[in-house]
Amino acid sequence: MGLEAIIASMMMRKIFCFVVGIVLLVSGFGKILDVTKFAFLIDSYGLGWAVSLAPVIVVVEVATGVLLIFCIQLRRVSLFAILLLTAFTIAYGYGYWMHGVENCGCFGVISRIKTPFLLVLLRNAVLIYFMIETFRQSTLEPILLKWKPTVILSIIVFVTFMSGLNYYPPVLSFTVDSEHKMIGKSITNVSIPVSEYISSDSSYIVFVFSYSCPHCWNSIENLKQYADLPEVDRIIGVTSSDTINSDLFQMQFNPQFTIYAMEPIVTESIVNAYPTTFYIRDGFIKHVVEGELPCAYYFKKMIENIL
Repeated sequence: MGLEAIIASMMMRKIFCFVVGIVLLVSGFGKILDVTKFAFLIDSYGLGWAVSLAPVIVVVEVATGVLLIFCIQLRRVSLFAILLLTAFTIAYGYGYWMHGVENCGCFGVISRIKTPFLLVLLRNAVLIYFMIETFRQSTLEPILLKWKPTVILSIIVFVTFMSGLNYYPPVLSFTVDSEHKMIGKSITNVSIPVSEYISSDSSYIVFVFSYSCPHCWNSIENLKQYADLPEVDRIIGVTSSDTINSDLFQMQFNPQFTIYAMEPIVTESIVNAYPTTFYIRDGFIKHVVEGELPCAYYFKKMIENIL
C-alpha cells in the first residue's frame, strides 16, 4: 500500500470516528438533560429490568463518543461501539415491534422530531459500518498523549455527576393490590347504587373520592389523562355530598367526567381509603388502585397485564 493510500485510509478512519463520536456524544448529552425521561423510555421498550441502568448507559455512551473523537485505542473502542450500537438497535427494534414504541428517543430531550423506524435502522447501520471499517483498519495503540487522559477523565467525571444529578428513580405514590378482595367480582354484587351507572359491555374508571381529600385533588390531572386510553370508555366519579368543597373543586379542575353524589354509607361500604379507583370491564372489577393515581402511562401498563 502506497503512502497516499495509507494517508487516505487514516483520514477516512478519523472521519468515521469523528462522525460516530459526535453522534454518541450528542445522544448522551441529550439524555443527560433528563435521565429520568430516558429511564421511562427504557421501560416503555419493555425492558423494565434495565431502568436502573439509565445513568450508566448515558455515561458509557458519552465516554465512547469522547474516545472515538480523540482516536484513542480505536481497535478496542470501535469494537465496543459496534456492540453498543447493535444493542441500541436491537432494543429499539424490540420496543417497536413488541410494544409499539415509535419514538426511539436516541437524542433525549434535544430532539422533538419522531424519526421513522426504517430511518433509525439505516442510520444505525451506517454508524455500525463506520465502526467495522475502523476496527478492520486499526491496530492496538499503546501510546497515549499525556493530556488526553486528563481531558477524558474530566469529561467522564462531569457526565457521571450530571447523570446522577438528573436521575430520579420512579417512586410510585399509589398502592396496587393484585389480590384485592373485590377484584374479579361483579360491580352489581359490590355496590348496587354504583352498578346503576355501569353498562355490562363497556370499560369504566370509577374514581371514589372525597372533596376534602388532598390526595384526591392531587390525582385529578392524572385521571383526566385516562380519558384518552383506548382501554377506557368512560370515567365516572363517586363521592359524598359536600356543597362547599364541591363548588371549589369544580372551579379549580373543571372535571370532564360525570360525578355522582351518594350517601356516605355507599362510598364507605366499598372503599377503605380515599381515593380508591376501580377499573371495571364488562361489569366486573379488574383492577383496584388505592391512593393517589399514577400517570396514564403507568396505569396503562398495569391494566395491560390483565387484558
